Amino acid sequence: MTELMASQPGGIAVGIRGTYEEMVPDSYTTFRVKQGQPFLGEFFLRSAKQEKHTYIFLCLLDHIQIPCSPGEKMFQFIEEVTDGDTVEIPLQIPIQDEGLHDLIVVYQEDPYLAGPVGSGSFQDRTLRDLKQMRASISVNGLATVPYLDYEEPSGQPGYGSIPRGFVASGLEDPRGSQGGWIIWTEDTAEAGELFDFFLHFDSAQDRKYALVAFIDFQQVPIYVNGEPRLPLYIQTRASTWHPMPIQIRAPRQPGRYELRLLAIGEPFTRLDLLSGGERASLAAYPQSSPRILLEVE
Repeated sequence: MTELMASQPGGIAVGIRGTYEEMVPDSYTTFRVKQGQPFLGEFFLRSAKQEKHTYIFLCLLDHIQIPCSPGEKMFQFIEEVTDGDTVEIPLQIPIQDEGLHDLIVVYQEDPYLAGPVGSGSFQDRTLRDLKQMRASISVNGLATVPYLDYEEPSGQPGYGSIPRGFVASGLEDPRGSQGGWIIWTEDTAEAGELFDFFLHFDSAQDRKYALVAFIDFQQVPIYVNGEPRLPLYIQTRASTWHPMPIQIRAPRQPGRYELRLLAIGEPFTRLDLLSGGERASLAAYPQSSPRILLEVE
């Protein structure tokens, strides 16, 4: 790891480790546990960045936020991480049901940035940089997956302009006059109301996603036609532009909040059966929305 980081200065390396007994042979992405026993491991982040950064970490099991260990808060802050530092987040994940499970550690560098900050800065609020590290957990050696109720939004002929992932916007049509997509970085809402916006998909291939939303890094339901989804499972068609209207409930207290949305590609895929390139393609890119400042009035 030290040699790798030395050869690529200015970046970070991340991973999920389990115990020897939990490891699946020849895999660093898939682990196995017995029913009734927790997954015991850690998430690590090794920095080679010269500047000091703050990170926030949170855990999702089957796309629902849980503490990374019993008794911990729903998210954890680590401050002043710099070149040569390694952050280790203990993982103790209780899993009850047999079959295959998705474990995702979500992390954000410098989670609360003053805005707006223009492009070209590592403090650019328009960056879609809510990141994820994913592992498959097999309980009792089984790879069965739960039934998922996918939403299939209507669409129209598209352009393949969003190869993976999505664009979140307050606009039904956020395409710019010179091409590309208008970046959505701030909005307002009334306290406690369901406020409207859109998810846009336009891939050249069929895609499936689990979509999760966070307000100040606490997961919140996504509403479709007035019905809450936690998470929201979406299936999109190739070469089709899907502008999908959704809602999120604003906090009940006025103030300024950070809104994020994150896509997990191809939910409940067994990672150890994929090549490195196939695993990389599962990570929706961009994975997330930009940093959206929500002013609640």
